[in-house]
Amino acid sequence: ACSLNIGELHSFNPGADCKLARKVVAMDKLRFWLQKTWYVLADPDGALQAYRDEASYDTFTYLAIWSLWLAIFTAITNLLGFPCNLLNSGTNPQLFAYQDIAPALEQATGIPLWLWMTPLVWISMMLFVPVVSIFYHLIFKLLRGKGGYWHTVRFFVYPATPVLLFGWLPYLGGTVIAFWTAAYYPLALNRLHRFSWGLAVLFVGILMGVQIARV
Repeated sequence: ACSLNIGELHSFNPGADCKLARKVVAMDKLRFWLQKTWYVLADPDGALQAYRDEASYDTFTYLAIWSLWLAIFTAITNLLGFPCNLLNSGTNPQLFAYQDIAPALEQATGIPLWLWMTPLVWISMMLFVPVVSIFYHLIFKLLRGKGGYWHTVRFFVYPATPVLLFGWLPYLGGTVIAFWTAAYYPLALNRLHRFSWGLAVLFVGILMGVQIARV
């Protein structure tokens, strides 16, 4: 049997208890995402295998959270005088937003360019990854990749963790951090699409060569 004394009845506060419960849940979620992120950085092989078949919602949420982090700090570095370029920025959406969209919006509205960068980078990231994944998924299928579309999305999301976290750092975002991310891609192809190591390294090498040639 369950009993409740008069003192407990007087101390019971539904509103406060609900707020406390929400805080506990929020802290648990935050702890989970931080642990997950650390797992991806510290043990990418184990993480790729653990999250290979996770719910698409979890993959998209991971992308959304860290894309917002990237977008906020990109705007801050722009405010401090560091432009988005191949030296300072680790992702194409940063470059696209800074070079192709934000200047036009600044001119049209008078709102400083850096204030546009947070929404533009976040929206660009959330559109870029799913759309570019369609194109690459077709290529992976032609190369007899074994994964589905969401495995291709995860190919872009989880190896990109270093640039999502640090791709805004001046002088490092487009260099050291970008190459850190690139080093994860062969492993991701092997684990997510079951490419042979030789094919995975060759494909990523060609991809990187094309990217460098554009510079």
